[in-house]
This record gives sequence, structure tokens and C-alpha cells, in this order.
Amino acid sequence: MQIRTVDLKLVGVQGILDPAADFSADLQALWRKVTSRVGEVRHLSAPARAVGYWHFVDDRTRVYWAGILVDSLDGFRWDRPYGWVAWAPGLTTFAAFREPNGAEGTVAHTAETYGAIGRAGYTYDHRFIGDFEVVPLAWKVEGHYPDDGEHEVWIPVVAKCR
Repeated sequence: MQIRTVDLKLVGVQGILDPAADFSADLQALWRKVTSRVGEVRHLSAPARAVGYWHFVDDRTRVYWAGILVDSLDGFRWDRPYGWVAWAPGLTTFAAFREPNGAEGTVAHTAETYGAIGRAGYTYDHRFIGDFEVVPLAWKVEGHYPDDGEHEVWIPVVAKCR
């Protein structure tokens, strides 16, 4: 686990997904909307990163944000009909964990993960109600993750009150 603070600025799209339906196809459709507009995005972070954010509303409703991490929103133009918007929560501290591709869900929301966060002197940042998955932007543009690679799970945290 690494603790890192990021001035979080993202551009992308948001969708409501039903995990019991064709979840994978719906998720891929959101990412296609993002990757089809990569060329329009100024101020990509270095390294260029794709960021997914999810939280569950209930058992059948998942809100998902598919976006690109940027250093600045200068010159960004939103497109309401397309769903292309900016999200800028600002300075955010994360507990970042590496997770093997194909093993999604083994890091977030486990007793081991939250125990490590607590031992490091942090607790969940309740400005958020979900977690972030961060991968190289090229993986989304190319449409696949390498089987032998890893991605990161970023859990928003704040320092515990003493």
C-alpha cells in the first residue's frame, strides 16, 4: 500500500449499470465513449491514466464513472448530450493498492485492506462512497488489459483524528 495525494481532476462520462444485466457490455460502452474522445483531451496526466470510479446504490444499481486523469481543466469543453463532463474533487489522499488483472475485487472492501489503512493512521474519506480503479490509459484505448499485469485500486482516505 502507498499513500498518495492527488489534485484529482477527471474528464469523462458517468453511467448507471445493472450488475445483473449485461454489465460488461454496458461498461465497455462507457469506456468507448471516453476513448473515442481521447484526442480532444488537453493536459493529460503523466503517465496518462484511465480512472474508473464505482459505487453501489443497491443490489441492482451501480453508478460508474469512466474518465481520464488530467492536470488541468483549462480549455475543457463539456458536452451534455454526449455526457462528457469534468469532475474535480480537488486534493484527495488515497491508499493505493496493486491488484493483479483478472483478480478484480480482491482489494477493495476487505478487512485486510481496511486494517492496513487503519494501521497506517487513515480512515475512509466519506466525501466519496466508492473506490477508484486506475490503469494506464493505453489499456483502455487498446481495449484490453494484459493478463500478466496489475492495476491499482485507489481508496480515498483521510488522516484519523487523534
